[in-house]
Amino acid sequence: MTAPAPTFEIFKPTAVRQIMTPGVLTVRPDTPLVDALRLMVRNRISGLPVVEDDPAADGGGCRVVGVLTEGDLMRRAETGTEAPSHWWQRLFITPGDQADQYSKVHGRRVDEVMTRSVLTVDVDDDIATAVALMDRHKVKRLPVLAHGHLAGVISRADVVRALLHTLDLGGTPVEEPPLLDSEIRYRLLVELADKRWWADSRVDVAVASGIVTLTGVVYDARVAQAFRVVAENGPGVREVRDQLVVAEGLPGWAGVDNAFVA
Repeated sequence: MTAPAPTFEIFKPTAVRQIMTPGVLTVRPDTPLVDALRLMVRNRISGLPVVEDDPAADGGGCRVVGVLTEGDLMRRAETGTEAPSHWWQRLFITPGDQADQYSKVHGRRVDEVMTRSVLTVDVDDDIATAVALMDRHKVKRLPVLAHGHLAGVISRADVVRALLHTLDLGGTPVEEPPLLDSEIRYRLLVELADKRWWADSRVDVAVASGIVTLTGVVYDARVAQAFRVVAENGPGVREVRDQLVVAEGLPGWAGVDNAFVA
């Protein structure tokens, strides 16, 4: 009689604490909005818990008093994206609501812009509870509490990583497949995206069978070298073919944005 195939249920995560991200970045209510935005952009995250110290907590602890997300920042005076105001809308909202909308559009501190009604889960809640909340309310992440204090964050990315971990354990280990040419090129363009010498150059990055070909014109030999360094360090790159033309002494083409060229 053939023995049944082993199962991997013991490895299946069930509680939020098993997959959450601990030690998350936070901001305070009085944090300048520009500092909070810098944290979000620099760390490529879509939201930040807003916390206050809880003096009654033994050993310290932070209470979550709000959350600052990308959604709170879409309607801003600086970008000209304020929601249009119609006279009939003013008939159905209170002066307090109007004042709150004004603060969110023009505020310069986190507490003037943040969402105060915060969805949270407990460290011992089932993962399904967290997923249901994220799905129902169309949010990407939830603060995780332990004894009422912030313990971490659970995000959609955490759930996906848990799924991958479970599938890996439940199947035959396989080698990671090689990157597609489109993936290699995408990663190179991401690396180049914030480089001024990339925006000021006319360079095309092509990838075929893992071979990167650089073509175009640059105005400084050091710029050509930097392009080669990026390509040589790119994941999945087998070879770099440098066909760049160096036009020494010519000014760069400022304003030409090459980032994510199709």
